[in-house]
Amino acid sequence: MRKFLLTMLSLTIACAFAVNADEGNPLDIYPHTVLSNGRIEASVFLPADNGFYRSSRFEWSGMIWQLTYKNHTFFTERSNPHDPEKSGHSMSLAEEFCIGTNIAIPQRFIEAKPGETFMKIGVGNLEKPDDGKDYHFGIQYKIIDSGTWETAYGADWVEFTHTLEDAYGFAYVYRKRMELKPGSPELIFTNSLTNTGERTLIADQYNHNFFTIDHLPIGKGYTVERFFSGTTNSSFGPVGTVTDKTIGIQQQVEKSLFGKFAGFDSSVENNHVIIRNTNANAGVDITGDFTLAGFNFYSSPKTICPELFVWIEIEPGETQTWKRTYTFFAE
Repeated sequence: MRKFLLTMLSLTIACAFAVNADEGNPLDIYPHTVLSNGRIEASVFLPADNGFYRSSRFEWSGMIWQLTYKNHTFFTERSNPHDPEKSGHSMSLAEEFCIGTNIAIPQRFIEAKPGETFMKIGVGNLEKPDDGKDYHFGIQYKIIDSGTWETAYGADWVEFTHTLEDAYGFAYVYRKRMELKPGSPELIFTNSLTNTGERTLIADQYNHNFFTIDHLPIGKGYTVERFFSGTTNSSFGPVGTVTDKTIGIQQQVEKSLFGKFAGFDSSVENNHVIIRNTNANAGVDITGDFTLAGFNFYSSPKTICPELFVWIEIEPGETQTWKRTYTFFAE
């Protein structure tokens, strides 16, 4: 079951609903809105029955086709063919609850019997397969009920609301607002999750941050600056180097790099990274208003991704809110 409600609050916003897989450009195929504050412009996909992403890993709202600032671009536009129902076919600022490899797994996955549902926040109630396997984000789970999505937007903001409940005492209302700060090169995410059920919601959540600057492949010139001293469980050499607070790419990335970092503390100041590309003289400064629950680093030939996790634990009737700010710069 899928329900979608779209509210248009500004006639200046364009939204495409035509579905024609032969046209090639996703902006001609999938529902989206274009946000602009005069400095930043971003094309944001909307959750819909014919939406850009409707699989079982990432939550469905707010993926960006492209964001531009001072003639610089900040994401890799996914090439055709694109399959919206494949879990890995995401892009840009894709958010996920309960990745399963860090701290939390989706609600009820362990207790659910094969054929029953478990809850993936931002996605829906998914069927547990009869394969005996642990939860893994890369597995394609059948979506039994994707809940209800509502979308409202204006010239420089868009807000998504996802409502979902199951037959086992879990229910929530999830809201995400993306807004461009007036007169500023800032994109602000404000997320909130309200527990409307009878059982405690426990999750981790992060933004995958799929960044590529000016379409330049990930190689020498890319760096990620951390704001805590830490160690990682992986070696990136000779492709990448890890210093006290910097991850530097030394040569073209041919295979994926991945590492979990330790060393951050309870200071919110640790929740801060800067991605730079010195060849493009551009980058993005990312901050959050929450204590880090985890820090992962991922890179592939086409994208570089620091992942900053928030811990979520919400009793019935309570709400948790968190914020991320993306400040783009060109030097």
